[in-house]
Amino acid sequence: MFKAFRERRPWAAFIVNFIFSPVLGMLYLGRLDWALLYIVIPAVLLFAAIFGLSPDGFGLVNRWVSPIGLSALDLTALTIGLAAAFHCYILAKRLTKIPKVWYARWWGIVIIAPVLAFVPLTLVRTFVVQPFNIPSGSMLPTLEVGDILFAQKYPYGFNKYSFPFVLQPLFGTEKYFETEPKRGDIVIFKLPRENRSDYVKRVVGLPGDRIRMAQGRLVINGERVPQEQVEDYFWGSFTNDNTTVRQFVETLPNGVSYRTLDVLKQSRPDNTDVYVVPDEHYFVMGDNRDNATDSRFTAIGFIPKENIYARVYWIWFNTNQGRGKSVFFDH
Repeated sequence: MFKAFRERRPWAAFIVNFIFSPVLGMLYLGRLDWALLYIVIPAVLLFAAIFGLSPDGFGLVNRWVSPIGLSALDLTALTIGLAAAFHCYILAKRLTKIPKVWYARWWGIVIIAPVLAFVPLTLVRTFVVQPFNIPSGSMLPTLEVGDILFAQKYPYGFNKYSFPFVLQPLFGTEKYFETEPKRGDIVIFKLPRENRSDYVKRVVGLPGDRIRMAQGRLVINGERVPQEQVEDYFWGSFTNDNTTVRQFVETLPNGVSYRTLDVLKQSRPDNTDVYVVPDEHYFVMGDNRDNATDSRFTAIGFIPKENIYARVYWIWFNTNQGRGKSVFFDH
């Protein structure tokens, strides 16, 4: 390894660049200018993907998934990685003298690598987008078990829950740049009773709303939410047979439509008392109505606005199915 640093071998430059990071590859060659550029390029692409895309539009990343299961983003990242690695290889071949700057030495790269990994990822995770994994079926059919999704961090403002857990004690619950969740938003929130666990549910009730379930139908402020039965949903992956369950399209008063499941007829959660949503709180439900612990139960209850810190935007991959999904949600 140390000989490779003394001679700046092209193959070593290629490996450092492709396996670890284009940024580290350029620092290995003493090219701080290119290292900074390879920090900016992914940031610009990520910004374009998050802010420039909708399910009906085109952008640098879209719904397209390749025959081998890679999304457009996967292929974009792979292309950039290979191009940067060959770029680094060519620069190493043309290198006439060994760079003497501290960040091009082995100990400099060992020092700077964790910083380059931690700082940008922390900033992106805090202020832009954060990945999550779906462990349960409470949001079926919208979110499946094993889904890896990305949630936008900026729509509802920022407070302590926007930051990684180790940094949360440095901040308060008061929100900055706050906007209100809308009916139909799929949100990530901290469980109110302990403020640590992450939950994902759909907002159906706003402050002041009167919510209840009556014979399996969602009722908001005395009006039944329109519901249309569609094709049955395959439930056999849970029962190991050909079982199907009823599936509906539900449309909220603001026009947001989504699919729900009715696994059990006249289950206990299908008929409830009236819940009056307090000020600065929200009523959330799972789309899998008979298999969701949500605001109908005291274990969850009403969700304070300060606990809601992200909005689901994009399902990227499903680990159980081993395939890319690339499903976007329009808000």
